Amino acid sequence: MKLNSLQDLFVDKLNEIYSAETKTGELLPRFAEKSSSDEAKMAFEEHFEQSRNQVSRLDQIYSKLEMEPQEVDNPVIDSLIDESTEFLNSTGDPNVKDAALIAAEQEIEHYEISAYGTARSFARALGMDDVAGILQEILNEESFTDNKLSKIAEKGYGGPAVNRKAA
Repeated sequence: MKLNSLQDLFVDKLNEIYSAETKTGELLPRFAEKSSSDEAKMAFEEHFEQSRNQVSRLDQIYSKLEMEPQEVDNPVIDSLIDESTEFLNSTGDPNVKDAALIAAEQEIEHYEISAYGTARSFARALGMDDVAGILQEILNEESFTDNKLSKIAEKGYGGPAVNRKAA
């Protein structure tokens, strides 16, 4: 990777985000399928649709830049996906599994929030206000999803059964 300018760094970050969105987007239907909670299923399904729309908006950014997305290594997201896959394949109490899936998705959300915030800041610094606006919209959606998942988790996910087993 050659980084000679902020533009180079911005494009690299954009490629990381694109890779993360496409890879994690494949996980969300599996999260919904494996979740025992209707509320969690719905949140994962909604986030899957949101993720597809975000990839479409990232494609718009690439069009504005007259570029194509480049596949890049992203060890952070790969590690989060590996952990998520372990939870997807786990057995045991379904309520605890739901809590694990929510936690795994929130870790991914936190990575994406950080990445989108950084890319937005780079776009602003480069004078790409329209691109920064698109990235801000996506960042707002990621934050909303994170808050929604937090509310589900804070309800004492799985209720007393999970909490008794954890105590």
